[in-house]
Amino acid sequence: TIIDEILDLSKIEAGKLEIHPVPFPIDDCAQSVIELLAPKAQEKGLELVWRIEPGLPSILFGDETRVRQILLNLVGNAIKFTDQGGIIVRVASEAPEAHTAPGSARETCLLLEVRDTGIGIAPAQLSGLFAEFEQADDTIRRKRGGTGLGLAISRRLARAMSGDITVSSEPGRGSVFTARLKLGIAETARPLLLRHAGSETFQVLLALDTPLERDVLAESLRSIGIAADATPAVQADAAIAGANAADRAYDAILVDAGAGADRARKILAQARAASHRPVRGVVLIDQLGRNSLGDFRTAGFDAYLIRPVRPLSLMSQLGLAAAPDWPVPSKPGLQVAATKPADATAKLRHARNILLVEDNDINALLARRVAERAGCHVLHAKCGAEAVALCEAQLSRGDADFDLVLMDIHMPGMDGYEATSGLKRLYASAGQRMPPIVALTANAFAEDRRRCLEAGLDDFLAKPFDRSELEAMLDTWCGTPLVSRDGTLEEFAA
Repeated sequence: TIIDEILDLSKIEAGKLEIHPVPFPIDDCAQSVIELLAPKAQEKGLELVWRIEPGLPSILFGDETRVRQILLNLVGNAIKFTDQGGIIVRVASEAPEAHTAPGSARETCLLLEVRDTGIGIAPAQLSGLFAEFEQADDTIRRKRGGTGLGLAISRRLARAMSGDITVSSEPGRGSVFTARLKLGIAETARPLLLRHAGSETFQVLLALDTPLERDVLAESLRSIGIAADATPAVQADAAIAGANAADRAYDAILVDAGAGADRARKILAQARAASHRPVRGVVLIDQLGRNSLGDFRTAGFDAYLIRPVRPLSLMSQLGLAAAPDWPVPSKPGLQVAATKPADATAKLRHARNILLVEDNDINALLARRVAERAGCHVLHAKCGAEAVALCEAQLSRGDADFDLVLMDIHMPGMDGYEATSGLKRLYASAGQRMPPIVALTANAFAEDRRRCLEAGLDDFLAKPFDRSELEAMLDTWCGTPLVSRDGTLEEFAA
């Protein structure tokens, strides 16, 4: 909000801006921004997609809230000034160094690149773009809104992290904003994606009708050595025939649900008929497309992905793993890659564990029932302080296994924002990965969502929520198949 932006600017001008470094998962940070802003992009008919580069460390050491704020501003601006096409976000790591930083073994330059197909900026206007209360021109301010503070604050934040933000643009052809931030690499970090020898033998077809998304997903696969062909769904038949003629049948097919279940079934059937190996079928749906999943399951599909696609989920659902020596699945079906960590595989046998932090007994009862019907085990804390104490006790025993935290925002005493900060400090000091925290609030306005995200929460769920909304949230953040209360897999792998 404008008040928050002015307060941030005042702190910067007074030299009181503080950076609070903690270990944080960069993919969760980026995905939370993409998830928050995806509805705005969809309202304008824009594509919003993102990718990570091989070698990007999984856990970085820095101020997650400020990193998120920078990315939120850059992506939000790109949506605001783009009327057709879309936005591509690229997250990478540049020039790792051997310097020591508190809580980390070394440092890296985190690169956040936001590319849009928007209106662009004239060269004469670039020099003043990062000045306070400035936009490209007054006509744009009147038409598209905004305060002109977001970019100024973002650049100041980037420089506070020994980095900067640069821009290249051309009127009518879009813009590219690039933030470079010097952050530590946590001792427990590993590369999120690795290129694997021999991976070119795995063949994937992306039959999608969204051109930016199609190209970005193909690039993500190719970056780790996967042979990926990308085509509109209407041309999938020709792509399958061509691959078969070249003796390189596909191992996995990703089909856009927009093609319809009948068309998708024919594409998958043709691919399976052309191959002597099992072919994994994955369907790509929009956030509100879960009601059609039964049709695709009947059509023979093994799994699904939800837009906007998380890069690691793409690899997993195609039957691949991010770690070295991943295998091709032995047969199609509801499964995850066999090389997933043992603890992740074990979660397939148990319901997801949710920590519900809610002071109102009636609201807590309703939320618990919805979660339990979705196959979850729920532990209820009646206030923020109780939630922090509960997690501290579990961490001390070494058995903190929450998959998700549902956090009420407005509670007496320690509210949801304070509890979130306390939990993040607690998990960081214990060297454990923080479970995603989803805000629960009756306020469903855009500014409320933005405040939650800027405060460090990962997502937002308006009360009251239903089972499908909770399941979509679990799909987004937990990344393992949902197991029902009787131990059977529900629908597809998530």
